This record gives sequence, structure tokens and C-alpha cells, in this order.
Amino acid sequence: MRSFLFAILVVPAIGAAETRGPIVTPATFTVNSVADSPDLVLDGVCDAGATRGGVTACTLRAAIQEANFNPGSDTIEFDIPGCPDDICVIDIVTAGGNFLPDIQSPVVIDGSTQPGNADVCELDIPQRSPYRVVLDGDGQDIGMRLEAGSDGSVIRGLNFRNFTNAVQISRSDQSRVECNFIGTDEPGTMAAPNNAGNGVFFQCEGTGNIVGGTGLGDGNLISGHAVDGVQFFGGADCSPTAGNIPSGNSVLGNFIGTARDGVTPLGNDFAGVSFFGAPGADGNFVGVLPDGATVRGNVIGANGTSGILIDGDAASTEGTDGTVVMGNFLGTDRSGTVDLGNFFGGVDIVRGDDNLVGGGSPGMANVIAFNAEGVYIEQDAGTGNRIQQNRFYDNIGLGIELIDATGELGATPNDPGDTDTGANQLQNWPELFSAEEDGGVLSIGYAVDAATLPIRVEFFVADDDGTEGARFIGAHEYTVAGSAVAAISADPVEIGDRVLATATDAEGNTSEFSPSIAAVFLDRLFRDGFE
Repeated sequence: MRSFLFAILVVPAIGAAETRGPIVTPATFTVNSVADSPDLVLDGVCDAGATRGGVTACTLRAAIQEANFNPGSDTIEFDIPGCPDDICVIDIVTAGGNFLPDIQSPVVIDGSTQPGNADVCELDIPQRSPYRVVLDGDGQDIGMRLEAGSDGSVIRGLNFRNFTNAVQISRSDQSRVECNFIGTDEPGTMAAPNNAGNGVFFQCEGTGNIVGGTGLGDGNLISGHAVDGVQFFGGADCSPTAGNIPSGNSVLGNFIGTARDGVTPLGNDFAGVSFFGAPGADGNFVGVLPDGATVRGNVIGANGTSGILIDGDAASTEGTDGTVVMGNFLGTDRSGTVDLGNFFGGVDIVRGDDNLVGGGSPGMANVIAFNAEGVYIEQDAGTGNRIQQNRFYDNIGLGIELIDATGELGATPNDPGDTDTGANQLQNWPELFSAEEDGGVLSIGYAVDAATLPIRVEFFVADDDGTEGARFIGAHEYTVAGSAVAAISADPVEIGDRVLATATDAEGNTSEFSPSIAAVFLDRLFRDGFE
């Protein structure tokens, strides 16, 4: 059973500054000090009391207080002079519960406005220069919390380190966490020493939030944490207590478990992205927006347990349902060549139904390589977990592992009539009889011993050891029991290729890969262009 315990939920008591009555227009507050003192008076002016060179000090803490006070949608920018080596480190004084204020009003907090950092959020992660604004929590507590009232906020261009959770999203909708280095030093090459929890933590209600994004400069680096890179928790005791499920949120375009270059391991101690709670954190998206079509995959590798862990609650046996995982590189880099294997599976489903790994077009496929298993589904995990059109290769174990009643790893044999139950109903895999190429058309003879019809059969060219589907070549609907022939012409095989397949029933239960068979070429002479 691949699950673990965690507990990160702190509700602080934050002292209020004196209030003089609200302003009503959006405002911009410019942080010009690395101090952590509060605002003196909530009056629309960021004033932490001290002065430097005759200029009133505006701290990050004071700016957040003023932004919360102002009913408009505000902006917090940075122009901090005189920082050593141009790196401005703001030490958050968390001892005694003096955390940064919860963000309770829409605000854009943009560290890329610090002089010298202007282009950091216009570049892809590997091309970014060291971040100029660093928030250091000294291992004490949460960095920034998006709470009720903060809908539409943006946190960008910051380096978070040494927090339990760097960013926590609770009861906020349509907010974005983008273009940050979370858990690392400012160049993104090393883990910070005191990352005690998660990089980004979702709890309570919240929908439409995005960690990363579709733009070149939107992705975050989220690495080196003591728990997970991104964790969704659907069982928090929030107010109101009912319906506390973060759902409809997206994680896309990030590096999770690597250094800034995307190829050097810098894993989180547990999972890259995880889903927990009772009820589970249902209906979230990894690598794709909720429209199901806008894909920008994450690199998720080198993590201490799973690349993506879909779980729930052991005591209640509730799971996480409806997760969509598309377009990611799980256990490898963007080129698909570097070994960044996660210690367990690329995707581990311990509890949950109706989750989708992959999709109906090539751009939705995940590349799943170098992990212990590609996709692992626990014996009592659930059903309807569809695995579609992905690329699997060089995983240590099976590409798709369905655990049966023995609890043992390894290929599960077919059973007559497919009457057994368990992970994905232990769907029988297709039995392949022949694979004959003639004139650019590959004809595959097969049958599926299935309990119900129809069955979608997906065909792949196998990886080098002949056990995993490395390249999707086509699909066929199996509607009548008995032998069938699928004609695949879109992407013909090459001499020496082996072919294998999966079966998925109408409820979305996908099988393990079938044994592979060699493709036979009926017309090698003319294929090679000789007469």
C-alpha cells in the first residue's frame, strides 16, 4: 500500500493594525524593504514606520495588510535597494505565530518587478536567471495563504524556501501560482535546507486555480520538499465543514523534482503531485486545463515515492476520483532520454475510480519511463481507471501493473470469462495471434476473453525489451466475441518491431499490456525498393 501520513493545517491568529475606513479603487503597493514589520495604520498607504533615506518603508507584510484592507484588486510590486549581490532575502518572522497575513482580497504579488528580474517570467524555466526576491520562512510555517476573498489572485516571480508549505490555497478560486522557484535556492540548483512540508498545498474548497500555466514563462520549479511537490487534500475540517473538496484545479508546465535545468535530480521526499483525504480531492488536472484540450505537461521525476499519487483515506476507504493526467513526462525529461525515475510508479493509484491517464490524441499522451512501474493500480484501488495512448518504456517493472488478490507484483494472467475482480476489474488483456505488414498496412489478429462488450483495443510498438507500449499505432473496437482483425495503416511498423496491446472496457477499465509478438513483413522485397 503506497500511502503515507501528513498533517499540515495551521490557522494563525494575526494581529490587526489600526483601521481608518476603506478606500475603494485598485492600488499598487511597492515593497522597498526586506524587514518584516507590520503596517502602522490601514489607510491605503503602505507604511511600516521606519524610513530609509527619507523614504517610508513598505514591507511585504504591510503591503499584504493594505491590499486586504482595500476592496479593490491590487498589485504588490518590489523595488528593494541595496541587497547583497542583488538578492533580496525577506526573513518571515514566524516564531510565536506571527505569520504573513492570509491573502483575503484579490492581489497580484509580482516578484519579477524587482529591478534586474524583469524578464524572469518571460523565459522557460532552464533559461531563468537567479531570482532577486527570496522569502525565507526558517522552517517554521506556511509562506503565503490564499484564503476566502482572494479569488483571481496571482503569486509570481518569487523564490520560496524553508517553509512547511510554501503556498497554501484554501477557499480561493481562479487564482494562479506561476513563475516561482519553490523549495530551492535562488538559482534553482539546490534544495533549501528546511523545507518541512509541501511546495503548494490545496485544502478546503477551491476551483479553477492554476499552478504553472500554458505560457513559456508560467511554469514553477517545485523541488526539494520533505513531503510532496504539490498536494491536494480533500478532507480538511474547514468552515463550513461540508463539501471541502479542491476540484477543477490544474497543475501544468512545471518542473517537479528536478533542478532548474530539468535534467538534474532534486526530488521531493515523497510524491511529485499527490491527492488525499476523505472525501478525496476529486476532479483535478495534471498537465492539462479543465477544458481537456489545452495541454502543457509537467516534468515530474526523481521523487522519493510516486510521480503522481492518487489516494484517499485509509480509514474510510474513500478515494480520489476523476483525476486527469495528460501530456506529462513522468520519470524522464522533456526529451524522454534522461533517467529521472520516481522510486515507485510514474502514476500510483491506491484509492480512486474513473481517473484518466492519457487521452484520445497524441498530444494528450504521457511519457512514462524509468520508474519502478509505469502505472500501478492497487488491488482495492477502484475501477474505471482508463490508461490511453501513452508512451511506456524502460520502467523497471510492468508498464501497467494491476495488483490481484495475491498482492504480488508481476503480470496477471487472464481468467476464463474475465469474471475476477480487483484493480480495474483485472480486465483481461488481448491475446494476439498475428501481426502481418503488407503494403503499409499492419493486420493484427487478436481476441479478448471479456465479460462485457464492446472493448477498445489499443495497439503499440513495444519497447526494446518487448513488454511495454512505447509507441501507439492505432485502436480497434472489439464488438463481437471471437477472433478479430485490426488493420492499422496510419503509422506502419519497422522490421524488427514487436507489437502488443491493451484492452479497455466500456466502463474505462484498462488491462495490463499483452505479451508482444513480432511483426512479420509479407513483402520485404518491395518494401526495400528492389525489384
